[in-house]
Amino acid sequence: MRASVQCPTIEHLLKRGMRSSDVARTLGISDFTVRNVSAALKKYGSSSERPKTGRSRTVNTRRIRGVIKRRIGRNVG
Repeated sequence: MRASVQCPTIEHLLKRGMRSSDVARTLGISDFTVRNVSAALKKYGSSSERPKTGRSRTVNTRRIRGVIKRRIGRNVG
């Protein structure tokens, strides 16, 4: 099962005072997963409020595509 599905359960058990190894054994997941969720909980206050990684999406509207097409057309030749 994916860690994102287990995050609320992991958070609840950790807040109740269970050790990460006990949480992992109880849920049948790796201890490393529990430690990652625990680190996110300490750093962000909640494991669901992580900042997103990677490049953000660009605006791709019809108007912007037209502007880009005209600029490329001017640069040819």
